[in-house]
Amino acid sequence: GVIRRYSNAELELGVKNIENGGEEFKMLFDATIKKKEKKLNGLKIGGYDTTEAENEIIELKKLFKGN
Repeated sequence: GVIRRYSNAELELGVKNIENGGEEFKMLFDATIKKKEKKLNGLKIGGYDTTEAENEIIELKKLFKGN
């Protein structure tokens, strides 16, 4: 068989959801981004390193542009 490596964004949102797209995927995507941005803001307020959280949001947004 073929081994495929998935990005963290693909694992989080689901490859089939991404492939199918549609309004339900948009709602899932929006909720996921909102959750990630809330986490990012909390990290900023707490004075923590935000690099990983920022990269997660960037990866998700790139993935959505492909749909």
